[in-house]
Amino acid sequence: SQPMMSRMVIPSCNNISVRYMSTDLEAVGTLGEVLSQELQEEVQNDEINQEFLDIKSQISKTFTISEEDGSGVVKLTHKSANEDIEIVFDCQDEVEGEQDFGDFEDMEEPPAEEEEEEQGDVGIPFKFHVTINKKGTSDKVVFYCVAGQQIVIENTQFLPEGKDIEDASLYHGPIFDKLSDDLRESMLSYLADRSIDEDMAFFIMAYSENKEQREYMNWLKNVMTFVEK
Repeated sequence: SQPMMSRMVIPSCNNISVRYMSTDLEAVGTLGEVLSQELQEEVQNDEINQEFLDIKSQISKTFTISEEDGSGVVKLTHKSANEDIEIVFDCQDEVEGEQDFGDFEDMEEPPAEEEEEEQGDVGIPFKFHVTINKKGTSDKVVFYCVAGQQIVIENTQFLPEGKDIEDASLYHGPIFDKLSDDLRESMLSYLADRSIDEDMAFFIMAYSENKEQREYMNWLKNVMTFVEK
């Protein structure tokens, strides 16, 4: 499917790499003072990402988005006449290392500079899973995926009636990369037919960055309040 909008750079909200504090303990002040300073800086630098708001508005037309303060977990749900769909991701569940998003692209390799720029626009990949439940049965199918430049399926699990995703003894399904090309492409099309496509991948990355930043600012506020009591 065609992306609903051009992909711009997602501002990094997971500023772990720049959240450094001085090692000169006599100079930095009390923990409460430093936390207060960090919070003020985050508030001053916090900007509204219009593209995030646009993609959120678009996704909200199909899925109901739910989350709780203090939790990194975000859920999207959609109910139709035939099935229920639930998408779950955690704003801290980043993918380490590089992912191969080109297995299903039948196209020429872009020049090195162009490829680097395109990858830079994508953002940080995040893991998520999709649970699909057919009406009239308690059986479910779970797709474990990665949201990056496009959707990547890692494996697909069948959950029989009475079993849930927390049951570690269940067979998790074959490794996706070991399946035939036709089966892999059919599974990706199956998800795309349910609006789990490139736009959803972009939304998950953008929402995760936004959610992590909000939780980080709340964390600063809560810890600061605690240590100053």
